Parts: sequence; structure tokens; C-alpha cells
Amino acid sequence: MDDELLIVEDLMLLLLADDGSQIAGSKVLHCVLPAAILTELALTGRLEVHSHRRVGGTRIHASRTNADPEIDPLLAEVLRAMGGSEHSAYGLVSALGLDVRQSVLDRLAARGLILRETRKILGVLPTTRWPSLDSRAEAALRDRVTAVLDRGRSPDARTAVIIALISAAGVYAQLSPRMPWNAEVAGRLKAIERGEVTGHDSTPATQEIIDEIARAVFALTSSASSAPIL
Repeated sequence: MDDELLIVEDLMLLLLADDGSQIAGSKVLHCVLPAAILTELALTGRLEVHSHRRVGGTRIHASRTNADPEIDPLLAEVLRAMGGSEHSAYGLVSALGLDVRQSVLDRLAARGLILRETRKILGVLPTTRWPSLDSRAEAALRDRVTAVLDRGRSPDARTAVIIALISAAGVYAQLSPRMPWNAEVAGRLKAIERGEVTGHDSTPATQEIIDEIARAVFALTSSASSAPIL
């Protein structure tokens, strides 16, 4: 692994079972993955927020619309979809219409972190699994999440974002292997999701955007089934 993973890639590693047969929250990935990309844009200073109470609350827009040679293609795709307009977080997460699941899996495979295995069921129906090939990145992420949720450590902004998203989407209990679970963990999850506990390196403006995105994910996924079917 030559460089840092995107938040959306870290999130997929966490959601993907080690044997590659299941993705926790597979039915809400269309919301959670674009939300992860939006939070990355916020943390890297590419989104700005304006509050307009007369038109429904916080509005988000791209801080720059010109080409950025340093930006990752996945992030650039979302900025292009946003254009120069202002958006609500709910509107962004629900209406971007970007199916990035396959792109993220392919990127992780290209990095050598997971392996693509295609087989045929009964010799006819193709099925694809994505088993872990190099578990170091996921293990490090799980350690950070556990330290925050189970041991009360102050999170960095990236870890806080990932926790907020898996809490908002209701998929924490579906992660495989299972993560620590007790009343304190449950309370810590919700506190981070609601922005009551924030990343120590997150600015107030950035945190406002992240909180709005987490609320949008919760609203969009709370009534959806998130059974771990690949």
C-alpha cells in the first residue's frame, strides 16, 4: 500500500467480511459510500457550508469548481456531480446517483488488499467473492475504532467519520468479525454519530458538514433493510 486509503476504501474494508462473501449493509451502500466520499471532501477542505434558515437549513457547496490535478478520481466525480450549486446533505447523499461499490472493490483489489474470486454456482450462475489478501490496513482500522468505542480514546477526524457513518447506517452490529458491544459502546457510537464526540483534528465548519451528512445517512437508511447480502 503506497499511500493512505480514502475514507470510502477504509469503510469498505470494515464492511467486507474477511472471506469476501458478505458486505454488511449491502442494501444501503448507495447512501453510505457516497457519504464517505463527501466526508473526505469536507476533511480535505473541498466543501464549504452556508446556513440559510429560510430555505431549509444548512447548505453545502464545493469550495472550488476548477480542475484539481491532485484530487483522486472518485472525489473528482462527486465534485463534478455537485457542480457550482448549493445542496442539502440529504439531497447530496440521496440524489448523487453514484454507484461506486464496484469501483471501490476494484481499487482495493488493485492495491493487493483483497482478491477477486469469480466462480459459478452449479456451473452456471457466476458469483464473485472478495476475500482478504492483506489484512493489515483493516486490522489497524479495527484497532482504532475499538480504542475509541471500547476504551474511550479521543478519535481523529477520519476514525470519527467512519464510526459516525456505520452508526448512522445501523451496520455496526453486522460487521464480521464482530466488534466489541456493550452499553458503553452503544452510547459512544451514538455520541459520535450525533457530533457530541468529534475528531480532535476536525474544525467546527468541517464538523458541521459531517454531522449533516451523518443525519442524512440515518434518515435515508433507518427504514431500509441492511442484511449482509453481497
